[in-house]
Amino acid sequence: MHYGHGIVLSAATLLVLTVAAQVNPAGLPVPTSYAPNVNQPCPSTPLVRTIQKNAVASDGERDWVAKRDNVTAPVWTDYLKRTGVWGNNGAAPSGFKPPRVAIAVSGGGLRAMTYGASILAALDSRSDPQPPNGGVLQLATYLSGLSGGSWLLSLLYLNNFLVLSNATLQATWDPQVDLVTPGANDPSDSTLHRFLDSLSTYKSILDALQAKRDAGFQVGLTDFWGGLIAAHLPPNLASAGDSKNDGYTPAWSAIAGSSMIANATAPLPFLVTSQRSPGENHVTVLANVWSSSPFETGSDNDAILAFVQTAYLGTNVTNGNIVGGCTTNLDQTSFIAGASSSLFNIPIALLSNSTSQFTAISDLAKDILKDGADTAEIWNPFFGLASVNDSISTAQTIELVDGGEGGQNIPLRPMLSRAQVILAIDSSADSEIYYPNGTSLVVSAQYAQWMNDTPGLFPPIPKTPDAFVAQGLDRRVTVFGCGSAGPSSTPAVQKSYTGPVIIYVPSHGAGTNISTYTLGHTPDQTNAFFDTANGMLSDDGSTTGTCLACSLLVPSFRANPSLVSSACRACLDVWCWDGSTSGEPGWEGVPVTKNYDGHSLPPPVIGSNVPTGLFGAGATGKRSKRSTMAAVVASGFVMSLLLF
Repeated sequence: MHYGHGIVLSAATLLVLTVAAQVNPAGLPVPTSYAPNVNQPCPSTPLVRTIQKNAVASDGERDWVAKRDNVTAPVWTDYLKRTGVWGNNGAAPSGFKPPRVAIAVSGGGLRAMTYGASILAALDSRSDPQPPNGGVLQLATYLSGLSGGSWLLSLLYLNNFLVLSNATLQATWDPQVDLVTPGANDPSDSTLHRFLDSLSTYKSILDALQAKRDAGFQVGLTDFWGGLIAAHLPPNLASAGDSKNDGYTPAWSAIAGSSMIANATAPLPFLVTSQRSPGENHVTVLANVWSSSPFETGSDNDAILAFVQTAYLGTNVTNGNIVGGCTTNLDQTSFIAGASSSLFNIPIALLSNSTSQFTAISDLAKDILKDGADTAEIWNPFFGLASVNDSISTAQTIELVDGGEGGQNIPLRPMLSRAQVILAIDSSADSEIYYPNGTSLVVSAQYAQWMNDTPGLFPPIPKTPDAFVAQGLDRRVTVFGCGSAGPSSTPAVQKSYTGPVIIYVPSHGAGTNISTYTLGHTPDQTNAFFDTANGMLSDDGSTTGTCLACSLLVPSFRANPSLVSSACRACLDVWCWDGSTSGEPGWEGVPVTKNYDGHSLPPPVIGSNVPTGLFGAGATGKRSKRSTMAAVVASGFVMSLLLF
């Protein structure tokens, strides 16, 4: 079945992924090996697609979106009636056209995954009892995630878009099983004991990775990390003290053939990564942002503006032409999610610069950096492509890392040119006590300027995290980009804004500020997130979901002010940002980007000169408890010794 240029859903594609010994809950074929399959049949459509700026969707994706629109139309009708936007009868006025909605789930480890799950549950009409804001998930066209958010999307789609709750998380992901030390019988044991208990699990994963190496592909730390993630995804589902895990998961591209995507009954998912540029040890604030949907993988950054069919990642391509046969099965979901959450390059870079007496460790770190084995390394699908930047077209491989390393910890980038409204679920650990403070939005807004994006592609927001905190925007839902639909106090220059609306949903509840590197949660800890979610989305005290519904309709209200009901006027006067400059320190950005113009040599977001946090005063979700970080580094170097 063909969905247009760049999107191919065929029986042949699914068959060449590998012979499946079983299927998972979504009916997806499960590979019998971690090794990519080489010299496979190639699709009849071009493997590589170049795009024009801000015109990212392929013809096939647009066809899929049209199908999704047909699915969501009756859902909108029911949702608007139930939330009472236009009174008790709920009938939409003549001329109303619903906006296209996306949901973006931030990074931040298991904390971000759990907070994202709790918010999605609060937006899901299938949750029991139905929450006030239930139905928004069913309205969404797109869903994006990075780092911890990518784990959530992997879990969701490999489990046939399951209904999320504390109970279903315990039954599927099992948060009590620590991600780094999955073989530990007692989570309260010392780091050393938990590490030793997990050695058999590590060996099982390493055995699986050997098949990829034998097939002639680079094997790095991200492959191992993906194996640890795979232990929490079907069909593996390891339990505490159980090393059951072959490291295999269905291909991310296989989701395109599932009924939920083929019939457009679920949003189209995107996993987001950052690219470390050739020759660099650190990711900079100008890092290219890559995204992987089940259909395509690539970047809409000016340096690239190209996409490749996800099912054929790893294929040798020169100037868009396939050299030899095609490669499949490199895009196993655990590998893509592993790439989106791969942070090994940070400690490796720091250790490579070490001047301590442990020169052997420093030398090993330098070797890993040289080989790119501290990242998720893939054959460059845009090698020799005339339309891409020379730094991209001349690189044999592409090195991908955690999607938040460039400072944009909410995966907004691929959504900005696709959706009219984006719910930005932020569980970054920007402050010393692991709460978000708007840092990701601030960096994303600057990035849009640096990339010379079309004016109006990113809404006006406070210029610094200091202002976010001073105005209390780090503790409540805020709508950015209300434009003419905002309160009367909105500055005139902002009233003309007509671009994407961002509904910011920060994590700020008791028990939700757990360290990013705490990679195992008790059921009570998990439950704290679900207790927080409904309250965060109804912070106006409403039990009807009216204010969130009104916020989703802002693009419609800007286009036709007569559609704004009295109920929505009251909501938007409170929920919309009024353009306040309160708390602004007199400069723009975060400490790392202060005074940076986007043209000179970009600063590294995490470098040897900034070892304790991305932005100075607080961490950005990349700081750890010493014991867990010790386990990460220790396991990383054990892997290094075994792999290299």
